[in-house]
Amino acid sequence: MPPTTRSCARRAACAHDELFGWIEQLAYASIGRPRGLALYQLLLSRTPPASGPARTSWLQSANNALIITHREKMYAESARIADILVAYATENPFITHAAACSFAAVGRDDDALLQVRRAVELGYPHLDKLRTDTDLGPLLSRPDFQALFAKPARSTSKRR
Repeated sequence: MPPTTRSCARRAACAHDELFGWIEQLAYASIGRPRGLALYQLLLSRTPPASGPARTSWLQSANNALIITHREKMYAESARIADILVAYATENPFITHAAACSFAAVGRDDDALLQVRRAVELGYPHLDKLRTDTDLGPLLSRPDFQALFAKPARSTSKRR
């Protein structure tokens, strides 16, 4: 199939919510190859589906696009994507971790800290990994970062 035909087919497939899951799986299987990132970018170019499995696939793809662009050292692109995706973090808390790393990579430490705070608030299931993620750089040594992971002190006073 000629390249233009392939591009048209991918765009057409992305226009149908019921195909989002398949495209997401194809993109995931293509991680490490240029086409994988291109598929994620194609999914992200589309307005997120309103609900259902297609929206879930879009959210997972969005997070994967953040992770891949950061891993490939495409930091400016990763931060650009993060700026868009933080609005969806309540639906997919994994976005908070990836966005924090993306922001930290371009020196936006306050934005990164905000995403770490949101991860804690949203109950992100991998807070132990987030707390020690070296991709957060100098953020790890900031007292306001460390305070987010401090256990609240238990009251030792007894009720009468």
